[in-house]
Amino acid sequence: MADVSFLYCDSIAKILNAKANIPANFTNTERVIEVFRKYKFELTNDGYIQFGIANYDDNSLNEIFVTIFKYMTIWTNNKEQLAQTLNSFEIQQLETLQFIDEFPVVSEALVANEDNVIKHSSNVIGGIEKEFDEL
Repeated sequence: MADVSFLYCDSIAKILNAKANIPANFTNTERVIEVFRKYKFELTNDGYIQFGIANYDDNSLNEIFVTIFKYMTIWTNNKEQLAQTLNSFEIQQLETLQFIDEFPVVSEALVANEDNVIKHSSNVIGGIEKEFDEL
């Protein structure tokens, strides 16, 4: 597996349904990923939930953000390492891209089922926020 450790460190900020605010609360990386992992199905399939992780200091900025359209945006000041990592997954750089959010879109939240196997987006966001508050 490719090394993506340059994109995050021991302590990261978690991002949940944020649009343009800079995350400020940093916590243990593995614990944040653990929380996201619990909601993997909903995070990857619900059209109303966007999320990510970030770390930054005086010399660097690294953020991975998954939009409601389920594509990743990555901001980093380490372009060479990012390109190597993406190339290791056979993801090549393209000069021009068209993104799904450039076109008319209808999004739907997942519908919770009776067994509570699939959770409604408001329950997912509330559950993640509660777990983040406890970190």
